Amino acid sequence: MNPLKRLRPIHLAWGLAFLFFAAGQAFVTLVGVEADEALFASPLLEPREAVYLRLFHHPWPVLLMSYLGTLKTLIYNPILHIFGNSLWALREPVLLAGAFTIALFFLVLRRACGDRAALIGCGLLASDSIYLITNCYDWGPVALQHLLLLSGTLLTLRFVETKRLLPLAAAFFLWGLMLWDKALSVWLLSSIGLAAVLLFPRFLAGLLTRRRVAIALLAFILGAFPLLRFNLKSHWSTFRGNFTHDAFFYRKLPALLYTLDGRGLFGWMMPFPNQPAPSPHAPDSLPAAISANISSVAGHPTHDWMLYALGAAILLTPLARGRELRTILFCLVVLVGGWLQMAITAGAGAAVHHTILLWPLPQAIVAVALVAATRRLGRAGKPLAAVVAAALVLSNALVLNEYYAVLFRSGPLLAWSRAVLPLSDYLKTTPAQYVYSADWGIQEPLRLLNFGKLPLRSLIDPIVKPVFDADDQKHLIDALDQPGPVYILHTQEAEQFPGVRERLLHFAADHGYRREILAQISDGYGRPIFEVCRFSK
Repeated sequence: MNPLKRLRPIHLAWGLAFLFFAAGQAFVTLVGVEADEALFASPLLEPREAVYLRLFHHPWPVLLMSYLGTLKTLIYNPILHIFGNSLWALREPVLLAGAFTIALFFLVLRRACGDRAALIGCGLLASDSIYLITNCYDWGPVALQHLLLLSGTLLTLRFVETKRLLPLAAAFFLWGLMLWDKALSVWLLSSIGLAAVLLFPRFLAGLLTRRRVAIALLAFILGAFPLLRFNLKSHWSTFRGNFTHDAFFYRKLPALLYTLDGRGLFGWMMPFPNQPAPSPHAPDSLPAAISANISSVAGHPTHDWMLYALGAAILLTPLARGRELRTILFCLVVLVGGWLQMAITAGAGAAVHHTILLWPLPQAIVAVALVAATRRLGRAGKPLAAVVAAALVLSNALVLNEYYAVLFRSGPLLAWSRAVLPLSDYLKTTPAQYVYSADWGIQEPLRLLNFGKLPLRSLIDPIVKPVFDADDQKHLIDALDQPGPVYILHTQEAEQFPGVRERLLHFAADHGYRREILAQISDGYGRPIFEVCRFSK
């Protein structure tokens, strides 16, 4: 018997998830550790930083920021202690979460629209370059958001099918965890509720009973309890401080478009293909050589066809009927509602790590609309849908390959620089009473890479200000007067907060301190990133 005939759609979906995970392995060590990626470890390693609440007569770290919880911290605590703090230990768990989310996406979309749409959607998601990279490096963080959203959605559909209370409670508990993990998930959760009310009012009313509502509400409160408890004690500071209005929200539309077509990380995480590093790396292995050749033959593509596919899918929506039409409309309401909420929020919606939270809604819309439209073509519909889906997956894969080729050849930029790795190694052998970081993005990676063993201190708060007040001056002088500290500065080209370097150097010179440069750390691609120095009278 032909083994291919024994394959079921779920096996193919898991195969796509495995291919996603395998592709992610190529990216694990290509970049350094970025500050937001390492932020989850701040309650675990010295110097410890978190918002603590007293629960069960014991102080617990419940938040990293007013809108960012410590769920990832709890998950990684045993991982770091068992597997250490290598780049593999940091990135493999979130890659696994991303791969598992692909399988969940198949199960959700299959229940809504059948196997064909589910497989096409999984193929589009598994090959999406922005989805893979944001999951692998997870600086958003986004990996747990995708996993919790799809898990809760699958359990909700299970409740709708069986009317059992356990899937209902589990779904709302996971959504509560999602809110604690990142309060910004309220954008999607509220949009899901709006879509359900608009599109399924009678069906929803038939499901609601006092008992079911009470169980769902209690489960949600239990999942989000740390966040809710903090806000009860702080007069809802999470929502007062992070959900302020931005009148110029329409300016954030390019961020959504660049995430859709895959170009959103070029020029930010890595250079554009036509901007090589001062000392680019030549391929040193067969995979790197194959990637470089594919990149050259394909013309160094920086964007895929998903934006065009989504536009076409929306135009084809009138051809859909029944559950397919309802699924497309549901996803469109959640997509538009979620994006509008993030766009009108000040300080949000203008970066890839926010817009990627809307995934896999675009993939679902394209997959369902493609299947619905090609079904009208009769027997020719299936092969046409397969050809179109394969073309979209190929365009995604070529952009993903371009990201790999550029990262290998030219290296990552600034905050993602690999220079933090030799910097960490250098500091392990440099005696210092304290190690002061004099710019954003230095302390968090060093804390993780040295497992909290460096005597780290921060100078960021005073030196980001253009004018020093008396407290700032006292803080800086106390730091400069310490016996035997070293200071980590970004080079002028690599500054995260422009001007902080010059302000510190001028302040030190004005107060009679002389700088001694101990080392300059480059990224291996010809770009100097860090300076290690001492100050003395």
